[in-house]
Amino acid sequence: MRAFAVVSVLCVCLASTALPLDFIRHGEATPGMKGYGLTVFRGAEIEKFDFELLGTLRGVFPGQDIIICRIKHPVTDKAGIIAGMSGSPLYVVGDDGGEKLLGALAYGWSFQVDPIAGITPAYNMVEKPLTGALADYEAAPGPASVPAPQVSWPGLGSVRSPDETGVFRGALTAFQEDGVSGYPGGIRPLATPLMISGCSPKLMAEIRRSFEPLGLLPLEGPAGGQNPPEAPPELPQENPFKPGDPIGVRLLSGDMDWTATGTVTWTDGMQVFAFGHRFRDAGPCLAPITTADVITVISRSYSSFKLTETGREAGSLVFDHMAAIEGLVGRRAPTIPLEISGRVSGGEAVHKYRYRVSKVRGIWPLIAAYALWDSGDKMMPFSGPCRVRSKISLKLAGTDVPYEFSSVGVAAASAFPVRDLLEILSVLERNPFEEAAAESVAVSIEIEPGRHTAAIQRIEAPPVVYAGDRYTALVHIRPYGAAPDETETVKAEMTAPLVSAPAVLKLSAAPASSLRPPDPKPRTLAEMLDFASRVPSPETLRVVVAVQGGRGAGTAGVLLRHLPGSALPALGENLNLFSEGRETDYPVSYVLGGGAEAAVEVMPR
Repeated sequence: MRAFAVVSVLCVCLASTALPLDFIRHGEATPGMKGYGLTVFRGAEIEKFDFELLGTLRGVFPGQDIIICRIKHPVTDKAGIIAGMSGSPLYVVGDDGGEKLLGALAYGWSFQVDPIAGITPAYNMVEKPLTGALADYEAAPGPASVPAPQVSWPGLGSVRSPDETGVFRGALTAFQEDGVSGYPGGIRPLATPLMISGCSPKLMAEIRRSFEPLGLLPLEGPAGGQNPPEAPPELPQENPFKPGDPIGVRLLSGDMDWTATGTVTWTDGMQVFAFGHRFRDAGPCLAPITTADVITVISRSYSSFKLTETGREAGSLVFDHMAAIEGLVGRRAPTIPLEISGRVSGGEAVHKYRYRVSKVRGIWPLIAAYALWDSGDKMMPFSGPCRVRSKISLKLAGTDVPYEFSSVGVAAASAFPVRDLLEILSVLERNPFEEAAAESVAVSIEIEPGRHTAAIQRIEAPPVVYAGDRYTALVHIRPYGAAPDETETVKAEMTAPLVSAPAVLKLSAAPASSLRPPDPKPRTLAEMLDFASRVPSPETLRVVVAVQGGRGAGTAGVLLRHLPGSALPALGENLNLFSEGRETDYPVSYVLGGGAEAAVEVMPR
């Protein structure tokens, strides 16, 4: 909280900073005004381009105007408005030769023919509102619908996860719903090139699907792609940026490098103002900012872009709002260390990948998940079904012991634990209880090529038993690739209950990960993470016998099993009641799916 308060004070100070030169104020921009802008089209050389003001869209966004202009330069005559020009400063030249800052080039339209752009006025960049700067994180999304499993705990319509609040579900959809893509034919912020290096080619298509709706343009580019240094790089003592320079916001460094690039609008001492539109609209935000060079401009009919190369780290992003991003040269941005280790079964080599993730609200869990996905692809760089065992270790700031989450599953190549990591990290931001900071994340995985799965097909049990007798139920599982009648059996030894009248027992068999009593409703983030860390393995067969009249309850974050009826009134009204069953677990060598049920009649003696 102390660090957050420091950022808040800093942002308020930046909000009141005056421009280092005069600027066009509200109502002073008129059609026909002419001037020039500054940007880099290649290398580090800042070039001028001409423009003519066409008009102003007043109040097009809440509290913000957009000035419309036509720009003129040989590069833009061919390429149009270019992604990566966001933030390019535009100056009006008066009859007396004096210059005033008009604003930052920041907006355009898809598939536009003429080089016409939208400008964020300088008066909006200076007089930005701060009312939403310290707003709470977005409310958690509602639960997504999920298909009911084949077999459920006795008395439940479907198996419930530890995520009673719905935070774990639909994490990727929730991130994409925070996007800024908007109406494809309407005015929109220029796409922000996201230069990515060290990424496997087949993963780039997935990254584009996730991040293009957020206003980012993922591109293969030369940057980083190596382990982060043990000691952080030395930061400059003087501001290396000038108006028109390229600037980067680094989202990930290490064995992959992700850096979003735009253009500097103006500087004031060690402060830097850029982009002319929001990046993530994150308010107070700390992430490394870097210098950059432009390799070239790629012209396209949909959206031309600057291909850039990231330079040295120079400071930190400190504020992100609708009209600009603001950075401070010389300030160190904290990042989250992410270490991934693993091996392919049968090999001796242990692969290790290290990253540092910038905590940009709303997207850092997704970036960490893609880093895990890419690391797995590098361990086994071809597609195919694999059994993947993973363990995620999450250390929260202010805690002594990390939370650990183990899982196993079968997926194409190594994609299985990616969703687990995304869901676990997203709950830190989207849980309804408290704000939490990840101090470090470590993931270990073991990849075993092949489809090591089996389907639970049926339960074979005697139709009638007598009270108190021992009997055997055979659970038939069919391994992948086996013929329909080639099943393996697991023997479940049972004892018939004592009854005074004929009764029917319901037997259920399913993976232990899906056949379990519901967790109590969590009251804290710690309980939420603890419940998630205790999900049993799908390599365990669970056989459950329903207990007639037996009841269990979840209350005050505690699961109470096999309660006598007299205990329920004493526990109060806020109970999560469920019908009871007695379970027995049997480890198997497959990742199980499906389920089966059977009925056994118990006769009194």
